[in-house]
Amino acid sequence: MEDLTKKYSDLNKRVSKYNPEYLKIRKLISNIEANENLNPEQREELKNLKTKLIKIPSVIRDDSTATRVYYNRYADD
Repeated sequence: MEDLTKKYSDLNKRVSKYNPEYLKIRKLISNIEANENLNPEQREELKNLKTKLIKIPSVIRDDSTATRVYYNRYADD
């Protein structure tokens, strides 16, 4: 099991990074929510942005982050 973990646990590989589109929409939402007096158009825009945000992944995963090794030990003694 240690050999498999070492094989798939290269520390030099890139890790997942944040999706720039997701971050842009989060910032727009924060800017709108910072305003205390929202008109109906802003409320509708906020609702649409939150709906869009749910459909977008927050991180971008590439092939170097696709493999994960988990070890579960079961004892039947």
